[in-house]
Amino acid sequence: MKTIRTFIAAELDTPVREGLLRIQEDLKTCGADVKWTAPGQMHLTLKFLGETLVKKIAPLTESLSDHLRDIPAFAVSVTHLGGFPDIRAPRIIWAGFDAAGAQKAAELACAVETSVNLVGIPKEKRPYTAHLTLGRSRSATGNKELSAKLGTLTLTPPLSQTFRSVHFIQSTLTPSGPRYEILASFSLK
Repeated sequence: MKTIRTFIAAELDTPVREGLLRIQEDLKTCGADVKWTAPGQMHLTLKFLGETLVKKIAPLTESLSDHLRDIPAFAVSVTHLGGFPDIRAPRIIWAGFDAAGAQKAAELACAVETSVNLVGIPKEKRPYTAHLTLGRSRSATGNKELSAKLGTLTLTPPLSQTFRSVHFIQSTLTPSGPRYEILASFSLK
């Protein structure tokens, strides 16, 4: 059976992407061995589906449309930086939201989780943590310097935006990085 790689996300406004690019440039001065996320690929992931049966695309689209139409648009401020699993040894370098924005993003992710589960996609076992991935460490080279910089860099003023829509996206992996194609978009109320 044919599958495609998919995920559900909210796109970032250009000023936020540009602000995150400036942060990446600052973090690059640490010399850490990190694969930085290209600005055009930055987004708020709500649910990574992975390999998805093509025959499930239409039912997923319908379920998402039904469950997202009454979710209100919401504002967030990107206020801080961190690392998963730990800021002292980050494998994923990320930017996070203010408490209210993180709560609204979690509520949206929950609605997405419910809608895809109705179509047979298993629920995520880990709790949802709203974040924007800035990069992924490839090795421990420069981690100490990167960790120190992450702990001291401030986002003043914070980067702000309103999420007004959600996209169902196909991701095709290529040697030059993933290529995204929007399969469906859903406006928030």
